[in-house]
Amino acid sequence: MELMKDRYSSVTMYQIKTLIFAIPFLMGLGIDLYVPSLPAIANSFNSPKTAVQLSIATYMFGYGIGQFFLGIISDSLGRRLILKICSIVFVLSSLLCIFLSPSIYWLNFWRFIQGLSIAGLAVVARAMIVDVFSGKDLFKFTNYFGLCWSLGPIIGPNIGGYLQNYFNWQANFLFFAVYGLVLAFVSFNRFPETNNNLKKIGESFNTDNIKTVALDNRFLIYCFIGGVGYGVIVLFNVVGPFLLQKKYLITPIQYGHYALLLGFAYFLGSLTNKKLVDTHKNGDILMLGLSACVAISITFSLWSQYYVSSLKIIISGLFLIFFFIGFIVPNTLANSMKIFPSRAGTASSIFGTLTGVIVSVISSVGSATILLTASSLFFNYIFYFLISLFLFLIIKIRFISMNGDNNE
Repeated sequence: MELMKDRYSSVTMYQIKTLIFAIPFLMGLGIDLYVPSLPAIANSFNSPKTAVQLSIATYMFGYGIGQFFLGIISDSLGRRLILKICSIVFVLSSLLCIFLSPSIYWLNFWRFIQGLSIAGLAVVARAMIVDVFSGKDLFKFTNYFGLCWSLGPIIGPNIGGYLQNYFNWQANFLFFAVYGLVLAFVSFNRFPETNNNLKKIGESFNTDNIKTVALDNRFLIYCFIGGVGYGVIVLFNVVGPFLLQKKYLITPIQYGHYALLLGFAYFLGSLTNKKLVDTHKNGDILMLGLSACVAISITFSLWSQYYVSSLKIIISGLFLIFFFIGFIVPNTLANSMKIFPSRAGTASSIFGTLTGVIVSVISSVGSATILLTASSLFFNYIFYFLISLFLFLIIKIRFISMNGDNNE
């Protein structure tokens, strides 16, 4: 039997692999590259920090809703068309952030368009893995996809810190534009259509499947918990640059180094989770992650409120939280996909959409309510993690005890 990847030439396979590696890395960079520049952007536009912080929320909102619609469209019109359009839109929106942003509100609008275009690139890259690979190669390149994504938040702030220090905030978006041009070059250079099972729009947009998935309480709870896990990381990206650079007077480069350390904490947590799932139930690992995050958030919130709130103390608490978030996000995705094995594509799109919207809401609310203090940031973490833990306990009691499924 001919393998799917054997249909393509070695040059074409190189193009496909390039996109599978490059697109998720860009997904990770989408927020983290320019967060060291947030205070500089606020000064440049003479805008309040809340307006600048919304550039992250609008990006995540576009990223969230774009995954759902563009994923369905790619099943009908093909991966190649979405890839070409979204790569060009990403380049243009990146340049417009520099040259056609007379106010912070225009910048936020172009960030929303950036989020939409990244969503299209993301769903195409994920779908291409399924289109082209099978068996062990499918799992191998799925792992590569996740690994490349996780490198973005680790490396991005470090690059962004140097770009801000030696150039200005506009250099971040010029970096995005050049990166997008590389993706566009690959997609326009005789790139094949990998979806050999194109469907009509009506077949792709199956309302019965969508309702079945979107109205399942257990699925929605996992989406919320996954959104919280990613959302508290983004929340630090919203608040952290102002808190650390303004209150503790560190440079953008130093901020990039601290963000690099926290990104490594999440990466290390994800690797630890990967080892634990071989010997432990993923529901138990998820419970451990949520419980640890609640305990750590309470401890460091009280410490920051009543004792010395040094930079080392703050980073230590965040490092531990980010580490245990590596137990939360992967397991919420895995458990949500297990609920609908025959509707994995629909479930994946809705999961991505809902978590993106939740992250957008968390970052928006946080930018408007969090004071520039460590105790305020940790207190918000307590709130979100406690709700998540409570909802997960509902799943444990209502679904697992009743149905006898002890693996969630």
